[in-house]
Amino acid sequence: MKLNKLLTAAVITIGLASSAAIAGKGEHHKHEREMFGERMSQYLELSQAQQDQIKAIRDAQKQQRPERGDRAEQKSKFDALSQTSESFDEDAARAMIAAKQADHLERQIEHMKAKHQIWNILSTEQQQKFIEMKEKRKERHAQKRAEKRGER
Repeated sequence: MKLNKLLTAAVITIGLASSAAIAGKGEHHKHEREMFGERMSQYLELSQAQQDQIKAIRDAQKQQRPERGDRAEQKSKFDALSQTSESFDEDAARAMIAAKQADHLERQIEHMKAKHQIWNILSTEQQQKFIEMKEKRKERHAQKRAEKRGER
């Protein structure tokens, strides 16, 4: 009996702790993205004019971004289609998937356009510095992945 109570308490504690960690994760990553922008500006030694141009590009991108729609609504439509006792409607499934892919494609195109515009704001030296920074980041991530694989 004691073991059951102890086990139940442990499961509840772990569940609450992981829920709290997941709930706070979004704000943490948002903060990192904002800090990354500032660090990038410092690392590349962007002028104020360049920073203003980049901010204008990002703001325009946010305004032009296609609406993602309500994910819960989209998920419920997918679930309704797949969790039915009636026959599967393949045409409806294809239409929903095609619409989702089209939205994703538009978001990706807008993102790539913005990256291209920002790239062209940078001087040749800043572009080279950016490439070097990306390579260093790739190496660090590859090393971390290798370390994680070694731990398993």
